[in-house]
Order: sequence, then C-alpha cells, then structure tokens
Amino acid sequence: MLGLRPDGGAPTREEFMKVMAEGRPDKGMPTAAKIGIDSTYFEGLYLYLKGRSDGRFHGGRPARREP
Repeated sequence: MLGLRPDGGAPTREEFMKVMAEGRPDKGMPTAAKIGIDSTYFEGLYLYLKGRSDGRFHGGRPARREP
C-alpha cells in the first residue's frame, strides 16, 4: 500500500511522484501511465490522498446540494 503518513511507503510528495512515475515492479505495481493515469493528475491525486491520510478529507460521497 502506498501510505502517505510518515511511516507509510511514500511519506513525501517527491517519493509519491517517483512511485507514480516508476511504479513498484518488485511489488507488482505498474507505472501510473501503464494503468491509464496521466501525469497531469499526479499533483491533485497526491493532495487528495495526503488530505485523506491526514484526516482533512473523509471518504464517501459529498452531501447533496439542494437547488
């Protein structure tokens, strides 16, 4: 698992970006490009996952807005 906490597998932004670009062949993880994730999404994906690991964002669907 690609953990973004200090004790995780990719605790820094730079390490996360490296894993996304290079994958983890020794663990069976392909590169992001190989599974169809364009590198233009890496920063947003990092920010979202980091927010989830820090507890700033919670899982689930957003609340519905009434028109």
